[in-house]
Amino acid sequence: METISARRSVWHLLKFREIDQIYELKLLHHLSNKLLLRMCQVLAGLNFQQLENGKVIEAIIIAVKQGRVEFVEEILKAFLELAWSVEKSSG
Repeated sequence: METISARRSVWHLLKFREIDQIYELKLLHHLSNKLLLRMCQVLAGLNFQQLENGKVIEAIIIAVKQGRVEFVEEILKAFLELAWSVEKSSG
């Protein structure tokens, strides 16, 4: 009986760790989203040249290539003109 009880304890501990990890991921996502929204507020007050100098356009291009849809959507909501930015060719 002790082995069954010990196995249950280990199983419960593992489940608790999984739940804790999910909570941590959700918290990280929530905080990241808050930061993104704040960044968008700041971006809305900048002109195109400031965005270009601040590497914002470059960050958006990287986000598009990596499939970071949520990031790109929020940035474009704040500054729709960035949708028409073109990546400069390096070659």
